[in-house]
Amino acid sequence: MKKQSGSEMQSNVTRRINMQKLRHVLMGRQKATKPELAQITGLSVVTVGALIARMLEWGEVTEEGTVPSRGGRPSVQYAYHYGFRKAVIVCAHQERGKTVLRTFVTDLSGKCLWERRDVKEEIAIDSFDEAIDEAIRLFPDALLIAFGLPGEAWMDEVSICDFQTLTGTEFLPRIRERYQLPVLFENDINAMVYGFGVGPGHSPFEPLAGIYFPGNYRPGAGILIGGRLFYGTEHFAGEIGELPVPFLWEELDYGNEEQVEEQLTALLLTVCCLIAPKEIVLYGEFVTDALAGRLEDVLAGRLKRSFRTKVTASYSLQEDFEKGMTGLAVREMESRMDDLA
Repeated sequence: MKKQSGSEMQSNVTRRINMQKLRHVLMGRQKATKPELAQITGLSVVTVGALIARMLEWGEVTEEGTVPSRGGRPSVQYAYHYGFRKAVIVCAHQERGKTVLRTFVTDLSGKCLWERRDVKEEIAIDSFDEAIDEAIRLFPDALLIAFGLPGEAWMDEVSICDFQTLTGTEFLPRIRERYQLPVLFENDINAMVYGFGVGPGHSPFEPLAGIYFPGNYRPGAGILIGGRLFYGTEHFAGEIGELPVPFLWEELDYGNEEQVEEQLTALLLTVCCLIAPKEIVLYGEFVTDALAGRLEDVLAGRLKRSFRTKVTASYSLQEDFEKGMTGLAVREMESRMDDLA
């Protein structure tokens, strides 16, 4: 292979940066002409034209007729093809003691193109195969598989997981080998807090924490800082089940309000002292607005700071979970498009 010169390497880097800029603008606007894209991006019309030609060749954009121009010939309008990339997403959550799996396919706009729901008594290493097989059969151009599961993965190893059969180094390589696709593994509460935090009314610059209480498992936390998830070393950040609290999680009586409030006060105080979040969102069948309000008041009294950490009870666990997984999958697909230049 011929070695690239310094000028060739610099040219490739510049082209990649210009493509990222153009792609970002066109994805946001949906449709635009070359002169409009040049004006917004600051690139020349010639540069925009060369990049658009590549995107047309790949199928990333399509021609959508012409629009009047200022006194000149009509300009061709280009539309972004969000179906240029698709991901298969699998989300698992607990419902009345059983595991509910929702498998769906999304494009780059986050639009759901297909879905199915399965209820499992137990999770085995092949529990996801049937649904993914169907998704791949219907969408053979899917380019990513994303899992939202109650666990953590680092490199090829699922280091922690409520589904014990998935821990170890077999699960992720098996999925990649079976489907010959890249695989994204995300913790469930990380996806929930990401979905909650990117919604309207939330600033990406304010730290946000989310805590999920699945009831029959220990709780987990997700931390969003600067609009990005904080993972810590080997993705261990958020494994709060190991923190010292008044009661063992396995023995906590979630029907005892006094016991629950004592337990959560200790837990939330630790979270506040470590990351001082602007807001903590709580997920769990026992969590109510009244409980969240009492916890917020207790924290304010104990910490005695000028800021007040808002405590929110969320009733949209599945919505936030799937919105977060969709956003993370789209971000991953976009990152894998950076080499297209």
